[in-house]
Amino acid sequence: MEGAPLKTIEDEVKESETSRFHRWLEARKERMHAHPVMRHLYKPLVIGVGAFCFIAGLIMLVTPGPGWLFIFIGLGIWGTEFTWARRANIFMKHVVLTAWYRYRAWRQQRKERKAARKAERKAAAANQR
Repeated sequence: MEGAPLKTIEDEVKESETSRFHRWLEARKERMHAHPVMRHLYKPLVIGVGAFCFIAGLIMLVTPGPGWLFIFIGLGIWGTEFTWARRANIFMKHVVLTAWYRYRAWRQQRKERKAARKAERKAAAANQR
């Protein structure tokens, strides 16, 4: 990944919304809505499973476990049915990806500074001889 060109945050978000999993999920959703009983059970099921994941994520923020992951999963599940959750999920993706890109840039700068200091020390040691 180090040498790969950086994508914009918008590209990352758009790519995640057109992923193979997203298409698979949409196909299952259409299939459930075609069934008369499942059509009425789908929304309460989405609400319940999304709430479970979201609340479990909140609990895992203060206990051992992948809290943020479950919060994102809960928002993603709700996002299949609710626009506000989809917008919140996209906003959180922007925040996380921005932080990730800043971290990668900081790490690269740190690596370059470390290499420059090492080269300076090597040159100084060669001059002392």
